[in-house]
Amino acid sequence: MAKGFSDLKIETLRLLNETNDSVIAEVPAGDGTTATASNNAGILQYLNEAAFDLCRTCVYLPTTLTVASHTGRTYDFSGSALVAPITIHINSNTAPITPCGENELRSYDLSYTTTSGEPTYWYEAGYNNIGFYAVPSTSIAFTARGAGLPAAIL
Repeated sequence: MAKGFSDLKIETLRLLNETNDSVIAEVPAGDGTTATASNNAGILQYLNEAAFDLCRTCVYLPTTLTVASHTGRTYDFSGSALVAPITIHINSNTAPITPCGENELRSYDLSYTTTSGEPTYWYEAGYNNIGFYAVPSTSIAFTARGAGLPAAIL
């Protein structure tokens, strides 16, 4: 089993029946000129993106995101490993708040984006964003649990 990137590269080349100095991850330039050979950093980025795409589509990797203080209607989790939240717990409550759709909120309260109070619902507010209803009137701490990405290969 490979122990690091160099070992992984050598093992992959061996399994492909190539030599250690073969050019792999050769990418066409797109303009008819000579293809560009990726360096180790390019190959590593390719492997990480492949693992991330796999986890986004068909592998459930349990992930937890804890936010100590938040005061807004929405929260952007794009900087974290979380991909798809499933449950949201406010202020360490044992019961999660209820998921709902933005259309449901709009039907229930046309001013759902400004109604303030203790959040009792959460919804997906676009890609990598969750929204709270009601909008927290004071700072909240919350924990989101769901599907996530693996740690990158270094």
